[in-house]
Amino acid sequence: MDENTRLQRSFVYIVLGLLSAVFVAAAYIAVRCYTPYSFRTGISTELKGVLWSFMLLPSVILPISLWLSNTLSPTLSRFSLLSVLLTCCYFIAVPRLYKLFDGAEMAITTSAFAFFLMSCCITAVVKDIKKKSLKSWLNITFGIILTFAFILLAGYAGYFIINFSLMDRIVVCAIAPILCLVYAIGSLLDIYTPATTVLSSVSVGYATLCAAFETMNESYLFYILLGLLCLTVIWQIIDIIKYIRSIQNDSKSCNA
Repeated sequence: MDENTRLQRSFVYIVLGLLSAVFVAAAYIAVRCYTPYSFRTGISTELKGVLWSFMLLPSVILPISLWLSNTLSPTLSRFSLLSVLLTCCYFIAVPRLYKLFDGAEMAITTSAFAFFLMSCCITAVVKDIKKKSLKSWLNITFGIILTFAFILLAGYAGYFIINFSLMDRIVVCAIAPILCLVYAIGSLLDIYTPATTVLSSVSVGYATLCAAFETMNESYLFYILLGLLCLTVIWQIIDIIKYIRSIQNDSKSCNA
């Protein structure tokens, strides 16, 4: 690889570094505006719109910069570029949404979708730029931890959904951002199959819909969410077992 190629490729990673900083800022703003996480230190609707307006300039510049740098040295897939573009376009639209709709409802809806879009974007980008696989023991350890996190969240949601129907949306609003975080961290691992990743995406996306829209506040819709979470846990456990068996088979073949 010559010096020019290395320099061109470095542009992509520089822009991704800046994008990461923007996502950290967006996550902070989303948490500050998200009613279930900030009800004790609530801020006005006008201030929430102002906070999101700080994301306008970087959300315009960074997708363009990433596309241009990726043209010089193709590193990211079109899907990753599209996910970055859609996420940044969403950041641009959020201040306008606060003005068009009820501010109290938008405080929940906009933040919930921000968490989900960022987690999807991170998952897509990480899978493109990750060159080396993690060590097998790291995959197994963190795979078990993340699966256990899904089990705890599913159990927590299930308890309230089954026993306290009036609290369904409150509980889902509380766990939805955590599900997005667990889902994004899972993109670093090699233990889950593409099918399990897709199922996780569907489960987290459905949780986001239930949290974001008051019209989803129906008991049977929350039972669907609980079923998706349980199915995701089962598939993750199966992936972990298959991964452990594949390692054992490899070690036996090497010793033979």
